[in-house]
Amino acid sequence: MITIGMSLGGSSRTHDLAVRIHDELRWQVYSSKTFKHPAKLWEMQTLLLREVFDKMMAGRHQHEMAFTVGILV
Repeated sequence: MITIGMSLGGSSRTHDLAVRIHDELRWQVYSSKTFKHPAKLWEMQTLLLREVFDKMMAGRHQHEMAFTVGILV
């Protein structure tokens, strides 16, 4: 939610920071030892917010990563 809010803030500087934070946190979620089937509610919510950011608010790289990671999971 923080990265979505930062990207909507209007400043290109905060948007760039949101993208960098998002890129780092993406792998934190997927590499978590507790991230396994069945997913917990907060994990599903995190994945949904990540998809929104990747596909609608970030750059081309994140948009493509959203499709790639979705296929792998």
